[in-house]
Amino acid sequence: MKSSDIQKAIKMYQAGVSQKDIGKILGVSGQLISRYLRESGIETCIGGYNEPRSKVESKHQEVIARYRRGETRSAIARAMNMSASGVAYIINKLNP
Repeated sequence: MKSSDIQKAIKMYQAGVSQKDIGKILGVSGQLISRYLRESGIETCIGGYNEPRSKVESKHQEVIARYRRGETRSAIARAMNMSASGVAYIINKLNP
């Protein structure tokens, strides 16, 4: 991608256009847009969450910490306003 396209992508993203839609406009994938945004120092959202990556990672760490303290998956889900299956996915994926 040209530098001018990257700058366009940054402006569109900051204006609220999704990475997927930016990719369609510029003729590349949303994943490529995500990579260029991150390389430009722009905090991006994780697909499916619509929240900044740092917030999602922090939420994941809180789920793991609560689980390790002995809270049940359903209790964590209720406390964090998440689905029980979402909590289970995070625990299964991130808990060693």
